[in-house]
Amino acid sequence: MIQILARETNVEFAGTGKFRIELLPIALFKTHESLLEYCDRKGYKKNGSGLDAEFTREEDLKPVRNRLKKYVDQPFKVYEKFIILEQEIKE
Repeated sequence: MIQILARETNVEFAGTGKFRIELLPIALFKTHESLLEYCDRKGYKKNGSGLDAEFTREEDLKPVRNRLKKYVDQPFKVYEKFIILEQEIKE
């Protein structure tokens, strides 16, 4: 079993809720402890525990917002978080 740290980017439109627009794998880990160490070294803030944990960072999302403005005419917000995915590996 490996654990994958993935960056999830969501956009929220007024009155409609959040929608995921991007899910990118960032790094792979053999143990949960090594994943936590990596996130700690990167300065990510942890919310939750175990595999349900989510991580956030202080990052300016203006570049993402500016790219989306070309296609969206209504007000919106952009959110980013890092989530843990698990995958079984065959030997």
